[in-house]
Amino acid sequence: CQYLKETGDLAFLAQIIPYADREAGAGGAGGASACTEAGTSTSSGPVYEHLCRAVEFGLANVGPHGIPRIGYADWNDALNLPELEGQQPPESVLVGQLLCSTLLDLAELAEYIDKPDDATHFREAYASMAQRINETAWDGNWYIRAWQSDGTMVGSSLNEEGQIFLNTQSWAVISRSADRPRATACMRSALERLNTPHGLMLLAPPYRKYSAAIGGCTTYPPGAKENGGVFVQTNPWAIIAAAMMGDGELAWRLYDQIMPANHLHDVNVFQAEPYVFCQNILGTPHPLYGLGRNSWLTGTSAWAFVAATQYILGIRPGYDRLIIDPCIPPHWPGFKAVRHFRGAAYEIEVLNPERVSHGVKSIKVDGQIVDHIAAAACTAAACNTDAHVRVRQVTITMGSEVEQ
Repeated sequence: CQYLKETGDLAFLAQIIPYADREAGAGGAGGASACTEAGTSTSSGPVYEHLCRAVEFGLANVGPHGIPRIGYADWNDALNLPELEGQQPPESVLVGQLLCSTLLDLAELAEYIDKPDDATHFREAYASMAQRINETAWDGNWYIRAWQSDGTMVGSSLNEEGQIFLNTQSWAVISRSADRPRATACMRSALERLNTPHGLMLLAPPYRKYSAAIGGCTTYPPGAKENGGVFVQTNPWAIIAAAMMGDGELAWRLYDQIMPANHLHDVNVFQAEPYVFCQNILGTPHPLYGLGRNSWLTGTSAWAFVAATQYILGIRPGYDRLIIDPCIPPHWPGFKAVRHFRGAAYEIEVLNPERVSHGVKSIKVDGQIVDHIAAAACTAAACNTDAHVRVRQVTITMGSEVEQ
């Protein structure tokens, strides 16, 4: 969906491509997609059909709590929960949250391309998955990470080790599966239990010895890599979550603390380049806390760029417009940026006279006041694209009250 928003290339959705598993085109589940125009081919199909069948696969392959199975692993390839003989398949709350996020993205796409039945299906599936997550995975102050094959929770306050994992707190917000009180509580728990001056650790407390029931992350020393280290790539997700909640101060603080150049004061501890992200930094439980490892080997740069430009600066593409919805520290007087979008250069100036973190009071495009896009409790400024205008002047005034 991000590609479509950036380029406007909707013809891509009709491109015919083969399925990897030609005998099970419905994502391996063997059934047809619920999308109205998914088709019945098992060898190839349009990209849109692939998207439909992918989410249907996720919705169909769930465990006893109705949450997606983890398989060998999910994003965390070192979290390996074996399926024990005669017992239920392990489940991943993170995959459920990712599925929620994807379903909302596809609902928005379906609405835009005039497939209202598909949009309704995706939104209903999202609501059902979000409800299951909240009914089964809420631990009281944060979301658990997974269930083992025997039903034991991973990432619960009931566990001796690995009580809280970062990703299911960030993605509870990003996926919009958590309501405001739970989003606030789980992010607060993550900050209190996982944050360090070098960034947020992946889990706490770390595992002290190998556990076949948990998998590869327990092979690392406590505080290293996926066993309670600062796995830097996951920090931009927390930054995005903070911005989505309207906390520009927190979003900027989390962004600033992972910047490589900020380690110049402790370079003898960090021992990595000050101009490139590391994959991980040893966490507080490790005797070499603060040591950077695996520089260049990380997806952090891409995610940090998205967090900074699309969520802190708030400049992100829509299907038919450029959205400008900043979430910045309140002490910022504003900022200027140039965003190239579909053949036009948007010269953007954001003014923050009331020193707020979030909220757009007015927007002018080429000197003319334009309407706002109202979305729930926030107001996002939007600039309609015009292929015939190569330079657009955009002035955003932030504030707590929207000018009519």
